[in-house]
Amino acid sequence: STALPFEAGSFDRYMSNMGGCCVSDLDAKLREAYRVLAPGGIAAMSMRLEAGDGDSSFALINETLKPLGYPAAAQDREGLQLGKDLAALKAKLRSVGFKGEVAWRTWVILPVHDEFAFSSFATSFPPVQKWFSGLDEATRAEATEALRAAGKAVLETGAIQVAVAAVVAKK
Repeated sequence: STALPFEAGSFDRYMSNMGGCCVSDLDAKLREAYRVLAPGGIAAMSMRLEAGDGDSSFALINETLKPLGYPAAAQDREGLQLGKDLAALKAKLRSVGFKGEVAWRTWVILPVHDEFAFSSFATSFPPVQKWFSGLDEATRAEATEALRAAGKAVLETGAIQVAVAAVVAKK
């Protein structure tokens, strides 16, 4: 449920970090954000972009594990796709009453500093956890080593980052 336990107009600020990508009903989430904001209130939200340019986290996990049979199907939740079209994202906010929308794409750097931390991060992701639970011991070890190697390669030239869209709008 996206219903918040607060009266309408309770807040002058609403913040949802990486929450827009995880809800099954993005429209309901946005309506609820608008409802709890006081007139003139500001909403700031971000959402992960599925296979977004420059993503070296979730996209890397999918690419690394796919040869081992990981079913890296694209996620179909609207919040994972909408930020790829910033005009559509702003229009979605206007449709529930927001105004003055400013939207952009960026990256969130994850606090992953070595290949072991990347492997741990990857295997904590629920779809990967579920897939790992069905693997035999040898394939699980191979997948873990592949994740470590992939993480190490990225970290040698940069950081593990998530592609996101961010938006700020006013009630």
